[in-house]
Amino acid sequence: MIKVTITWSKETSRLSNIALSTLDYLDQKGFYAIYASVYNKETKKVTHKKLLYIGQSFEQKIRDRLKQPHGADDCMKKEKKNEPNSDLWFRTGIITKKDQERETQQLFNDIECCMIYTSKPKCNTLCMESYEEKKIEITHVNAHARAHADDAPCRSDVT
Repeated sequence: MIKVTITWSKETSRLSNIALSTLDYLDQKGFYAIYASVYNKETKKVTHKKLLYIGQSFEQKIRDRLKQPHGADDCMKKEKKNEPNSDLWFRTGIITKKDQERETQQLFNDIECCMIYTSKPKCNTLCMESYEEKKIEITHVNAHARAHADDAPCRSDVT
């Protein structure tokens, strides 16, 4: 089983502010999670209402990937409308520990698929019903995780 650790940004940022965002890891390759979230002006806190999409960026910076049009855009806009007063917010994550030497596109694909399979974001389509990639265990830093069966093909959770 491959073991990796992904460290997520402690803060979230509005997707519409991507160009100006100073969120950790935006200018590296890595992973991102997009949420329908509500910002409370009084408490200055963001409440994530629904995880909409998990993606990855291997050959470009996360910031550049998030600026590009995406097949899930229509789904995310629709889900945002279904959550009163919400907007699209995101977090970024990078691999900070791994038990294999090289980071490859296949490793990123396996990690992304595992996170999608275990989290079931509303707007992802691939990897939602099954996970048939390499066995992988993902430890998340700065994200909530829940336990998985010992015989699960992958263990991960992004909430």
